[in-house]
This record gives sequence, C-alpha cells and structure tokens, in this order.
Amino acid sequence: MKHYIVTESDFDLRLLSMLIPAELIVTTKIINSGGYSSALSVGKTLILKPENLDSNIILFLSADTNDESKISEKLNFIKSYIGYDDRLEIILVKPQVASILFESPDLIGRLAKMKGVEYDIALGRYIPDDVLKSFKITEEEILNTISQDDILKLSAHGDVKNLIEILKHHPVIN
Repeated sequence: MKHYIVTESDFDLRLLSMLIPAELIVTTKIINSGGYSSALSVGKTLILKPENLDSNIILFLSADTNDESKISEKLNFIKSYIGYDDRLEIILVKPQVASILFESPDLIGRLAKMKGVEYDIALGRYIPDDVLKSFKITEEEILNTISQDDILKLSAHGDVKNLIEILKHHPVIN
C-alpha cells in the first residue's frame, strides 16, 4: 500500500513535502497535477489502476472560496466525477493552499520584511495569493524562508493536521 497525494501545483507539492513527517513521507507519493482539472483526472486514473487497489488517494486542493455551500458543491462534484470510493479522501483548503502559510505570523512577517511591505495577517487568510503577490516574492523565497518552528505552526493548520491524521490512520503495509 502507498499513499498518493494529488496537488494542483509544484508549490503545493513542495510545501506538503516539508510539512508531512519523515516517517509518513517515505510511503507517500505527492503528485503535482498542474491544475484543478488535471488533479481530478489524475485522481480518477489512480483510483482506476488495478495496482492501486490497496492505495489511499488523497486530493489536496484549493477550495477557491470561503463559502461553505460552494465548497460543499465542489466536494460533491469531485466525488461524482471521480466516483465514490473508500480509498479516496478529498481535502479542500479554504480558500487556497497558500492560506496555510498564514498559520505562522512570524513567517509572514519575515517575508514582508524582506520586501519592506505592510501586510494584514487576517486578510491573508481570506486572499492569501493576493497578499503574497503583493510581497513580490518568489515561491522559492517563500519555501526557503520556512523554519523548523514555522513547520510546527503550519502543520497545525486544520487541513494539514487532517492530512497527517489520514496518513497515520491508514498505515502502509509492506
């Protein structure tokens, strides 16, 4: 058994690679699908492959909204598109995966200071991509700025915590 985590971007893949504990990452393959539609296709393909019958497939995607009814609709659409399967887990991060970074105000402060910009931590939780873009900072700079202390804080984000719990409670049997 192996865990597959499907993300929408290379940044999401690299961020999760930092946040998932080492003992779980060794049995996990994180896939950058290149976007939402591609993530659904990859998820469906993984479910259908006979060699993955004993694998867990986790879609870790941006909800692209904070509206619970729209999130529920998106979740239902994904389930109907891919098919209902016990091996499938879907995590929709509100509103975007980048919002996880705002769990560490210290990290956001360091990123903003690097570029000398003002920021609003609360606003970042609602429109994280826009706030991060205002910093004029690259994804590489963001990832390189994350400290061990930040990793602990970011791992406490509800969706990351949920992901780690799923990985722990579905152990890989060699």
